[in-house]
Amino acid sequence: MAGFSSQSTESVLCEMKFYAGLTANQPLGYFDRIENCGGVGLVFICPKARQTSLWSKLLSVCQSREVTQVGQKCVRVNGIRMAILTWAEVLENLYKIGLQAANNYVSDIQQLQGYC
Repeated sequence: MAGFSSQSTESVLCEMKFYAGLTANQPLGYFDRIENCGGVGLVFICPKARQTSLWSKLLSVCQSREVTQVGQKCVRVNGIRMAILTWAEVLENLYKIGLQAANNYVSDIQQLQGYC
């Protein structure tokens, strides 16, 4: 999934993972793509059970680039931020927003929480 800037360029890429491994483009090809567009970030979303191992793999793949720690699950790779979130974290935030601003979607969010 891509988020676009007001200039219609890709600004943020989100890669949704469940149990598939990383592809040849993940994450280095994504960084090249983001950099070419003047983008700012890359986010991986995965199951909690997979977060630690996937994060370790992502950091390992990035060793050939300049990596700076930003937070516990966030780094800057050649100036582009990369973070990892769990599906539970994403859905919990969507649920909170849904309760405040989009109540008709709360049951859909709860259903997704059940799947995850």
